[in-house]
Amino acid sequence: MPSDLPLDPNIVASLRALGDEEFVQEIVELFASDASSRLVDMRQRVAIGDWQAVSRQAHSLRGAAGNVGAREVASQAGVLERDAEAGPVAGAEDILVRLTAAVDEALAALRTPTPPDSPGPSQA
Repeated sequence: MPSDLPLDPNIVASLRALGDEEFVQEIVELFASDASSRLVDMRQRVAIGDWQAVSRQAHSLRGAAGNVGAREVASQAGVLERDAEAGPVAGAEDILVRLTAAVDEALAALRTPTPPDSPGPSQA
């Protein structure tokens, strides 16, 4: 399994096994809304230098990303969480740009419906 995929196929397959496509898309849209509001808040917190709040928001986004299998989002959020915990982050804006791009890529992949005959978690 290539590690450059935006999504962890095992987690996504498990998520899809929980319900029908409508249910999965509800979860995806909750993640989209949550990620969007956290990214806005992190940009504002970076601008004022509230690094502890940036770290907390990045931690929450990392967890949410892990729940939907968005591995690059989780990775980028983890970098920002760790760095912000230590104090001012040189290049925080660049990390946020990469994080936003990772969210967009993950959402595009998550919003792609799975064909009915796709393998489930035990068949992958």
